[in-house]
Order: sequence, then structure tokens, then C-alpha cells
Amino acid sequence: MNKNHQDISSHTNLGKFFSNLSRKLKKNDLFHGKIHLGKHKASKTEFIGTLVHSGLDLVTEKDKQGHLHFTLKKIGKSGPLDEIKQAKKRIFKQERIGKAGKKINIYKLRTMYPMAHKAQDYLYRKVELGPYGKPKHDFRITPRGKFFRKYWIDELMQVFNILKGEMKLVGLRPLSEGFYKSLPTALQQERIKHLPGLMAAIYADRPQNLQERIKSELKYLSEHAKNPLITDIKYFFKIVWAILFRGQRGY
Repeated sequence: MNKNHQDISSHTNLGKFFSNLSRKLKKNDLFHGKIHLGKHKASKTEFIGTLVHSGLDLVTEKDKQGHLHFTLKKIGKSGPLDEIKQAKKRIFKQERIGKAGKKINIYKLRTMYPMAHKAQDYLYRKVELGPYGKPKHDFRITPRGKFFRKYWIDELMQVFNILKGEMKLVGLRPLSEGFYKSLPTALQQERIKHLPGLMAAIYADRPQNLQERIKSELKYLSEHAKNPLITDIKYFFKIVWAILFRGQRGY
């Protein structure tokens, strides 16, 4: 399929459009189109995330007279439409590794535009990365999301995880399975002996890379093993200081 600059600005359901388009295309087929995101209810983040979810890749893009002109290439199969619907919910859950290796769902307020997780690879190709590999300017974050993140409002939903006995106030942050498996085996084994924490112990040390993070977590675990209560109290005040006076945010 090789249509020249089909205008898809009027398609209100991008998920259904890209899903249908993906089914019509053969692998490596190209599609040329344009969309006026300024007049469309979808953000650029949702546009990119949705097409990626549909098994398409953004090959070229160019802003021209208010329209984003683009070329897509079919690279894989389209994902379920229900996932796109779920991505629009303001409260969402993420699967993490908890105590004893049990998988838990942590709850958060959405601070990014819908389908932001699918636009991550695109983001990392386009923007400069800061300390610990995080983007310096993440266009996926909404204006309200920036406010929530600055004052930690988006993390407060995890109080429910504490009430459920899945987390505690101070400790090591619960990790995704992929990140957890990237850690040294010894640290993995030590991590799952404890409940994960809402307030991350690494905030006290501010590690700038993975090796520093590993060192910081092992330091906390070593101190916690000797005196759990005193260690958590000490780290609590260090973390509060880092958040209030150093503008500390999550890793």
C-alpha cells in the first residue's frame, strides 16, 4: 500500500484506524499520511504510541503547515485494542516484583499522555539523556503530570499497597521484572527478602548510574539487617530532605 499523504485528522479512533491499517499492510509495506495534531484530540505521544502498538514504525516525519507528514512501515502484528482503552484511564496499575518474588500491582495516577509506554523507544532515539539514562525533556508528560511528579502526588496511590501489606513506607522501590532480572543475582536474592518501599532508600544517595544504584541498595540492605527500625527512620529523614530541598524525583 502506498497512498500519498492521506489526511487522517478526521479519524477520531486512532487505535481502530491503525489496527485496520496494519491488517491491510504486508510486512515492510509503507503508508504515507498526515495528521493535524493541533486540531486532533490525540497528543503526539498517543499518536506515536498507538501506531507502535499496531505493529507500525514511524520511518519519517516532518512538520509542515500545522500538519505532521509521516511515513509508516509495517513491522509486526497489531496489539489488542483493549490495551489502548486501558491506557486512557487516570488511575492505572503496573506489575512489580514484591517480597518473596511475588508479583504485585502498584497503583499510580497517570502523569503521561495515553500510550506513552509504547512511545518510549521513539523518545530515546530523539532526546538527550540525563543522569541514569533518563530523558532530560520527556514530551510524554502532561502539564498536570509535571505538577503531580514535582510534589509526589502520583506516588500516593501506593498507600493502598502499604495498607494491603504489599509495601512499606521506606525501603527499596519495587521493580519491573525486566529491571529486576538485570540486577546481580546476589542483590535479587536480598531484595525479595523484604517488602518494597514507597520512599526509595536510594534517594538518600542520589546514584547517577546503575553501578552506583546497586552499591546504594546493598548499603541500605546491610544497614537494615543490623538495625531495621533505626535504619528506616534515618533514611526517612534523609529522603524527606532530598525531596523538599534537592528536588529529588524517582529513579
